[in-house]
Amino acid sequence: MPYPGAVRQNLPRPPARAASLRVEEYAYIALRRFETYGPAKWLHDKWLEWKEKQPELAERLTEHSHELLYLITPAACPGKADNPYWAVQRKIGNTWQQLNRQQSYNLQAQLLNASDVARYPHAYLVHQLLESELASHSSVTLPWYIIWDKLLQEEMQRGRSATYSACLSLRLLLSRVIEQQPQKLANELEASLLAQDRRQTQALNAIAHLYWQNAQLADELEETIEARKMLDDLNTRDIIDIQDLQTPNSMRYTEYVFSLRNALNHEKIVEKLCSMLEKTEETPDSSLLLALYFAIVFNQSISLALIKQIQTLLQGVRQRRGQQIPTEHRLLIEATQQQINETMKRFDSSR
Repeated sequence: MPYPGAVRQNLPRPPARAASLRVEEYAYIALRRFETYGPAKWLHDKWLEWKEKQPELAERLTEHSHELLYLITPAACPGKADNPYWAVQRKIGNTWQQLNRQQSYNLQAQLLNASDVARYPHAYLVHQLLESELASHSSVTLPWYIIWDKLLQEEMQRGRSATYSACLSLRLLLSRVIEQQPQKLANELEASLLAQDRRQTQALNAIAHLYWQNAQLADELEETIEARKMLDDLNTRDIIDIQDLQTPNSMRYTEYVFSLRNALNHEKIVEKLCSMLEKTEETPDSSLLLALYFAIVFNQSISLALIKQIQTLLQGVRQRRGQQIPTEHRLLIEATQQQINETMKRFDSSR
């Protein structure tokens, strides 16, 4: 990460590590919200420098965008229409595919000049990908998208809160050029549910996020840390894409998301969540509870036997932990129980 000199001087040596994944999540949300005072601004300044010293980076990025039919840029899109940059970026978003080759070379510069922050962490990841692509260009004959996919997969394996979701999004964009990419990603997410490390939590969050695209979040759950992270993903400028300003290409990523979600084995996912819940002797992780909640909301065809199993497991958690259940977990359990009750009513009415 390109830190300013004053910040770099005050960083601990060796680098500090979060005491828990929960602390890491809070730190990630805080860094995103700093906008012009944090990583998003630092990356923006660095990309302005890179486009002058290494113009081939921006050129390659635009070439890849044309190949994907999706505009990838380090520049952040203004979050509101009253932002002075909004009209400029909207015009670029509507016309970029009609630009000639020379104009395309200037596309990333135009976007960076029409923004005051970069997309964090996307701008950092894209720079790393482009640098790796250039470094391997002379010795490796693999297509650029294979190099990208491999590096992004390796980063996801680290289970970092700051990069996992962004890596998944970038890999999903490669669906146009990598055959069966949604199914490949679905298999990886399901496999990660069995991991006994932070990859499991990140996979739970990713699956919950996929289900949430088509579900209603109960009002009382909006204050949970996982829900705040998902809301933050949708509301902050670093995640808003130039594609959101145009049609029909604005639907392309949404189609990929639906393809990924449809590639998931929903019944097996619920079974795995139940198995994880059954093995938990202490209070279940809130990521597990949120994923279970959304899985029930989304999966209208879930079996009655599985619904009853979830109900029994949640009752067991309440009996074991009693008043020791944290408020956040209690809200998640109550919301899930409400969904179970509604599902049970549908079974009764269908008889």
